Amino acid sequence: HAADVCPDGFPIEMVSCGLPYHIIPVRTVDAIQRASLDMVLWKQTVADGWAHHVYLVCLQAEGEGVDLRVRMFAPGSGVPEDPATGSAAAALGGYLSRIDGSSEAALSWTIEQGLEIGRPSIIHVEADRRGGETTAVRVGGRAVFVSRGTMTVSQ
Repeated sequence: HAADVCPDGFPIEMVSCGLPYHIIPVRTVDAIQRASLDMVLWKQTVADGWAHHVYLVCLQAEGEGVDLRVRMFAPGSGVPEDPATGSAAAALGGYLSRIDGSSEAALSWTIEQGLEIGRPSIIHVEADRRGGETTAVRVGGRAVFVSRGTMTVSQ
């Protein structure tokens, strides 16, 4: 719903840190839990654009020690919803660092993702600001193998 989107000071933006994302801030955890991707609207507005992955960001969270709740949809890449998206978290770190606007700062956020699809994850993001600019973004967390494979390339 339109009323659930864009808390003051947090605009919808296309942001990239290697892979481009539409960062869409939402107001409440309830709104992010209810969210679903309207495929018809996605195809009409986002699918053929520069940033066709959709990253919903809630500035609230339910987990202890967690700052943000996110969801990432990438149907154009065959990913209905991703449980943990480090590249999107890196883009979000740059977005939030710019909005922070501090001249000098070491910023950090803990993100929860994947709860709605039964694959909860925690991602840690840090950003450095020097001279009024974001100079570094770091992303970390724990991972588990979900598959393994081998590729043979002929010469």
